[in-house]
Amino acid sequence: MIWFGLESTTDDVIGALVPELIGFSLEGIFFIGILTWLQEKRERKKRIELKQSLAGALRFLCQLINGSLPPGNQITLASGDNWTRQARSGGRQLARLLALLPQQKLDIAEAQVKAIQQLLATRRSIRCSLFLTRSVTSTCRHSPSS
Repeated sequence: MIWFGLESTTDDVIGALVPELIGFSLEGIFFIGILTWLQEKRERKKRIELKQSLAGALRFLCQLINGSLPPGNQITLASGDNWTRQARSGGRQLARLLALLPQQKLDIAEAQVKAIQQLLATRRSIRCSLFLTRSVTSTCRHSPSS
């Protein structure tokens, strides 16, 4: 660069260096755009996976809670409906179930408690794989459950 400045005139700088700098800048903008697009695509995929995982967990917990209510207070869903669909659409049956919770005593068996613990352990491993880096994920898998 110093040699170029000593041996060249102003016309040489404008004629050779400026177009190179403009080309370099445009290539940089192009690569940044592509990398940004790829990162957003990855994040969108992770959000979809997380949403599906949470929908499955919500379905499981709603079924468990509804099954633990006294038989007269259990909510019956319409044919073709399920708790996942209720959660995604903000359904009335889900609102009814949530309204019943403070008023009712749940009768949860030991097997149901173990099923909840297993679900939480699974969700924890999914969370680790979705959000943490590879080095932290290995720590997350090997750490004791809390």
